[in-house]
Amino acid sequence: MKQKKQMLAILIVLLIMFNSSMCFAYWATYIESANGSSSTTLSIGDWIVVPPGSIVVTEEVLVDLLMGELPLDGDYVLTGDVDLTDYAENDFEPITNFSGSFEGNGFSIGGFEIVNTNADPNVEIGIFLNVGTEGEISNINISDVTVVQNDGSAGNNTNETSYVGVLVGNNEGTISNVQIIGSSITGGNQVSSGVFGSSTTKLYAGGLVGRNSGSIRNSYARVNVTLNSSLSTSFLGNSTGDIYVGGLVGFNEGEISQSYATGNVSSIVDTSAGFLSSTSVNTYTGGLVGYNANGGYVHHVFSTGSIHVSVDTNSGSRYIGLVVGRNEGTTTNLYRLNGSTITCNQSYTVYNNQTTVTTLNNLQSATYLNNNLLFDFNDIWLEVPSDYPILKD
Repeated sequence: MKQKKQMLAILIVLLIMFNSSMCFAYWATYIESANGSSSTTLSIGDWIVVPPGSIVVTEEVLVDLLMGELPLDGDYVLTGDVDLTDYAENDFEPITNFSGSFEGNGFSIGGFEIVNTNADPNVEIGIFLNVGTEGEISNINISDVTVVQNDGSAGNNTNETSYVGVLVGNNEGTISNVQIIGSSITGGNQVSSGVFGSSTTKLYAGGLVGRNSGSIRNSYARVNVTLNSSLSTSFLGNSTGDIYVGGLVGFNEGEISQSYATGNVSSIVDTSAGFLSSTSVNTYTGGLVGYNANGGYVHHVFSTGSIHVSVDTNSGSRYIGLVVGRNEGTTTNLYRLNGSTITCNQSYTVYNNQTTVTTLNNLQSATYLNNNLLFDFNDIWLEVPSDYPILKD
């Protein structure tokens, strides 16, 4: 009898502890507050305990954030996948001036289209238009997102600057453990000069980020980037363009490490010159990064896609690299897939410094990537048979 009572008491204690922990996890998962901050979440089995002050991201919450109805310096946490397939692209606007944190916990966001039809000469395009120096985005999967830079000016602007990325248009913050699959970037800029006038265009586009001055690590993009831009001039006018395109980042002046890109990159520029007028176009195209500027640091990365560049004027310069297109910063430990190709209708300059050509088997091998590119397969990366590595959940 005594033993039965003891066993019953133990069962009661266990039930109380189990119910208490479940209730706490439930409460912590759904708590929402405008105050406080957090830097991490805690998983208990299938439950995710969200620190007080964080905002749990549901489908409705994400749409509200996209609509600008929630604080841009808040701490946001995904506790499940979010599919926005049922929302039309005009139901929301991308997130702008983000300075908070967005913790994905390995969950996915996807199933939607971002189309820019704004005739504004200065635009940023992505799920996040721009991320400030204090902003952090981590542990998130992006899938089936289409980004279109559909120049609403129809060529009527004389000056345009665009930052285009699936995740972020212009990043100054920290991006880590982000994977983008099944997505694409298309479109381009259109500018035209009037009689005796001038026009300029700058386009920064990448499968993850258009322009980066922050930090990107342990991230990858399987994104095809296809840009088509145009410059035209009238009588005695002139037009100039600078086009930066990369499979991961178009223009980098921050740090990129332990990351890769597999998509093909295409940069096409059409020009039209009036009587006694001129056009000049500089293109910077890379399988991973189009242009690594002074102060930029790209290391322990690889790319596998091919590059196509077509510009119908021979005025200007073409810089191309199967990893980095042009480098004025620092690069080390760049790897590319043997067999990737470059096609260009003009003479061009190739950047191959610090670049190792290797096989498909090597770039799909955990041992090779760990030894040569320092990919962490204990805590971050997962080896996939006959495929490139993915991030662990």
